[in-house]
Amino acid sequence: VALADLEQLLQERCPAGWSALPAVQSSLAAVWADLGDFARAHAAYLAAVQAEDGSGRVPIRDIEQLANLEARMGEEAGDGALIDSALQRLGSLDSLVAESSGKDAVAAVNAERCA
Repeated sequence: VALADLEQLLQERCPAGWSALPAVQSSLAAVWADLGDFARAHAAYLAAVQAEDGSGRVPIRDIEQLANLEARMGEEAGDGALIDSALQRLGSLDSLVAESSGKDAVAAVNAERCA
């Protein structure tokens, strides 16, 4: 499926209002990233994590993926501010984990990711 075909399908078949839902933006972001359209993936992840998600369907993984894309795009474009944004997002997640689960939780998460 070409990117243009996917965009056309979204416009034709996605009911009005659905495309703005955080869970839909989350799913679209993953699709755009898999297809290599990092700019659209970044925009969709950003929309997903910034939207109010009362149903809790936007996973923390989306924040991690957003940071990953920001770091990659920042490196490619030589945009230090985008890289700093990625690092700040990840630092905020680490702080959140430490606050909610105690300081040992950060070490456990980091050890798991290093395995």
